[in-house]
Amino acid sequence: MNTRVLGPKHPGAIDVVTFDFTKVMRGETIANVVAVNVELKDGVDATPATLLNGAASIVGAKVLQGVKAGVNGANYYMTCQITTSGGRTPVCGGVLTVRRDGL
Repeated sequence: MNTRVLGPKHPGAIDVVTFDFTKVMRGETIANVVAVNVELKDGVDATPATLLNGAASIVGAKVLQGVKAGVNGANYYMTCQITTSGGRTPVCGGVLTVRRDGL
């Protein structure tokens, strides 16, 4: 799985996180997005799933997921699983940091 830093994001900003599957596609295309998940890695947030804003979109070999809100000082672990045209189900993930200062 490809893991990277996805942020930082300001708590008041509405933004988009990009999951890039280019390196694992092997000539295939993205057939569908199985799931985008959010877990709290560090900090305090009783409802980390509310970070997601709408459905994910497929653009070539990338999946774009809208994000909103988040708690200042929290770090969220986000994963995206797809199904390829060849039937594989790779996962891409990363850590989204939410910071009011230090953007």
